[in-house]
This record gives sequence, structure tokens and C-alpha cells, in this order.
Amino acid sequence: MNSLFIGLGLCILLLPVNITLTFMSFRYPAKSVFTFIGGAMFFNLVTSGVYTYALSYKVENIKQFVLGIGLSIICSMMCKVIMTMRNLHTHDQMKELKKLKSELLELQKQK
Repeated sequence: MNSLFIGLGLCILLLPVNITLTFMSFRYPAKSVFTFIGGAMFFNLVTSGVYTYALSYKVENIKQFVLGIGLSIICSMMCKVIMTMRNLHTHDQMKELKKLKSELLELQKQK
């Protein structure tokens, strides 16, 4: 069980960086969101490799360690996907509301 928690410790390194990069990407156009996500994925790849290599000698049960690493990676990827989808959906809703507002203002000016 201790090996599982060591594997899950990778989340402590991955999640803050992924959340920060995803929030930073929301300030830019939608195309740049994918650039930030690509950067976060590269960070995940390098960090996961170094973490696995460095701590694989310290664990007792390698199967639990690999399970923890896998769950950490899945958790960080799902976090990015959910945050991005929520933001893109919200951004589309805001565009639609601005369009409706401008149409209402035009109708008020016509009266």
C-alpha cells in the first residue's frame, strides 16, 4: 500500500502545473489553448519519467507503484480536459450572450 501512495505522489507535482497552464491558456485565443495543453503534456511526460526512474528503486511493490503512477497521469489529464471543455463551453455562451445583447441594443435604438 505504501508503494501506491508513492506512485500517487506524482499528482503533487503534476496537478499544480497542469492547473496553472490551463488557467493561463484561457486568457488567449482558443488556438493557443492547445499550445498550453501541449506544453503541459510535455511537462507530464518528462516529470513522470524522472519521477518513475528516481523512485522505482525505493518501492517495495512495483505493481502498486505503477498503478499509482497511472492514476496520477489519468487524474492530471482528466483535470485538463474537464477544465478546457468547461472554459470553451463558457466562452461560447459568452459570445452568444454578447451577440444577443448587441441585437437587443439595436432594437432599442430603432424604437
